[in-house]
Amino acid sequence: MAKPIMLSVDDDSDVLRTIERDLRSQYGADYRVIGSDSPEKALDLLKQMRVRNDSVALLLADQRPKGWALERDPFLLETNVPGLFAVGDVRHGSVKRVASGVGEGSVPVQFIHRYLSKV
Repeated sequence: MAKPIMLSVDDDSDVLRTIERDLRSQYGADYRVIGSDSPEKALDLLKQMRVRNDSVALLLADQRPKGWALERDPFLLETNVPGLFAVGDVRHGSVKRVASGVGEGSVPVQFIHRYLSKV
């Protein structure tokens, strides 16, 4: 049986190599460690893994979206546009996400207030 996969994503190649090295040294005996330098490549890898029925144990992704201009990290549910938050169907294609979106809708309110207080 193949080992589960730990996939890390970071556009900074030095950071990515460091993460991969650390994961391999700590978990390499039990997991396959794979790195990707872009979200698009990582998504392609995940699709390939799904076709092969590989098990993904961990997906570790860079915090800041490409082109993020602010000093702070994005807030929870904040898109790559500062101050724009997305929940529910916007994040996911399934109509079943409506109920989840209603529940999640209250979460970014606190971040919107925090964002507006700093603008």
